[in-house]
Amino acid sequence: MDRVKNNRNFAKSLYQDSEILQLISSSKLYDEDFKSFVDKPLKTDEETVLKNFEELKSRTNNNITQSDLVLFLEENFKQCGHDFVDAELLDFRKNITLFNKIKNKMRNTDGKYEKVLYLSEVLHNSWAGLSRKFENEFNKDDILNYEHNNSSSIYVDHHFIIPGGRFRETYYWDTLFIIEGLLVSELYDTVKGMLLNFLSVIDTYGFFPNGLRIYYLNRSQPPVLCLMFEKYFEKKGYETEEDIALLKKALPILEKEYNWWMKNRSHEVKKGEFLNLYKAENLLPRPEMYPDDLSLIKKANVESEEEKINIFKNLASACESGWDFSSRWIYDYEEKKCSETSVPSEQTECLLSKLETDKILPVDLNTLMLINERIISKFYDILNNKVDPRKFNAVMESQQYKVKSSHFQEQSLLREKLILEFFFCLEDESYFDYHIIHKQLIKRFNLGSFWPLWAEIGFSEPNKDLRYKYMFAPFKNMEKFVASNPGGLPTTLTKDTAQQWDYPNAWPPLQYTTMLSMVSVINKITTSQSNADQANSLNNDQLFHFNDAELSMVDIKSSLRTSLKNLTQIYINSLYIGHRKSGFFHEKFNCEIAGESGGGGEYLPQVGFGWTNGIGLWVIDNFLDTLEDPDYNE
Repeated sequence: MDRVKNNRNFAKSLYQDSEILQLISSSKLYDEDFKSFVDKPLKTDEETVLKNFEELKSRTNNNITQSDLVLFLEENFKQCGHDFVDAELLDFRKNITLFNKIKNKMRNTDGKYEKVLYLSEVLHNSWAGLSRKFENEFNKDDILNYEHNNSSSIYVDHHFIIPGGRFRETYYWDTLFIIEGLLVSELYDTVKGMLLNFLSVIDTYGFFPNGLRIYYLNRSQPPVLCLMFEKYFEKKGYETEEDIALLKKALPILEKEYNWWMKNRSHEVKKGEFLNLYKAENLLPRPEMYPDDLSLIKKANVESEEEKINIFKNLASACESGWDFSSRWIYDYEEKKCSETSVPSEQTECLLSKLETDKILPVDLNTLMLINERIISKFYDILNNKVDPRKFNAVMESQQYKVKSSHFQEQSLLREKLILEFFFCLEDESYFDYHIIHKQLIKRFNLGSFWPLWAEIGFSEPNKDLRYKYMFAPFKNMEKFVASNPGGLPTTLTKDTAQQWDYPNAWPPLQYTTMLSMVSVINKITTSQSNADQANSLNNDQLFHFNDAELSMVDIKSSLRTSLKNLTQIYINSLYIGHRKSGFFHEKFNCEIAGESGGGGEYLPQVGFGWTNGIGLWVIDNFLDTLEDPDYNE
């Protein structure tokens, strides 16, 4: 507990609204990106730096000039990112199974897939440039215990893959999509080390923060660690003693994180029944965006402390969602937007001062929590099946696993019922977020609306008419939607907000989840068509309103396959074209132009880029049979 206490004190004293932070902010030395300052390690311990600062104030009679400040920074802080060094990937191999699959396709198609092979090789080789570990000169014990408080980093033992650009440390939900690519690259030891890093952090703090910085300890990100473990075990299996030992080590910690979300990020929707939301514990400006948050308060003419705290809390809560920022987090955006201006900075000020993130139940977060419940239940089943009956306590151990598995299965069934009740609109035949104060759905589309289909929510509904609505209605215009966005699917349809999680930005993680949602529906139709149990099968002859027509089940499946084929191709086109034009892989894309970087938001567009690359390899590996070479020539 001392480590947690010291860590939080460090976050408050130096990087949380301190006098040094205020002075650096007002100096405008880091106007381009203030994160560059709070990521600087100290040359000595925090106590000495604060003492040196007091001496500077005394020496200058509190009249510290710009040159004084620059010298103070040079004497007391190291360069940004100096905590880490490049880490060699010892499990890296030049040739992987994916390359052989593509080469076999090339032999069978007269040399086609040359561009797909090129793209795969560049993506595979990109991991080396994104691999980091802690700098050797940092004393591990000092970082762990914060006796000298010399870095804002949260220490982990094993090397890790970063997103890239200003994101120079591990980020929570980014890592799921990175791992998808690392598994295609057969970097199993790297993935295992990253999973162990996550377990260590959650075991210490009870949750995984937004990223591995102490100034992120007031917020998390979408809880995807269960999925990371599931992806890893799908590749590695559960056969060896080492695999089972890892699962046994992980499960109590996965459960610990789940309980943290249920205790700290939940809202009682019925007596004794809870759904989850993002609700960061933040009362102050975000250290990494300190001057921006202060400027927002000033320009929005906010005076009361209560209102300031509400804005700071909702800014951090939106960051916790991963969607920072979006019109999604405002209940009545059309009424509150600055309709009299089209100036991006003014739109930003107007929107960010009105966020209501902590009052909105997100449909995608609750789908994710349901997925976690199912995975934890499944993992306990697996352990139960691995119990050695010869052990003296085998019966007791097996019973414990059964009880745990049953509990999480029951929780998932309850949550499925609540998701259908609170998020699905029968009138609009779609899923939406839910506002807990207004007690109403927020009927604006965002790509999170498709997540329940990924989890097959409602797919076992006994009422066939309802089952059709849950399974197909959200995708009823998907073919047209995909075809009209050559750069990828836009996050929302809300335009001119100047925010990066709105139109026209197409984010790789949401292309991935939408693809998986379509795969779930296609697989369900396929299973139903071959299902001997006619009571649970779908009616192939019944017509359903889909794509502005009355279509049969066979036609719906064909339409979704076309949409999926086109969306996966669009993703590969954007990756390839963007890289050929710029030499980089973009963090996000513009839905209107294949290969074009997205924009907007509070920082410049980043390149690298971890989740973009990981999802690219995953798409090629899983959809190679329907992909084609991008139609682009320099």
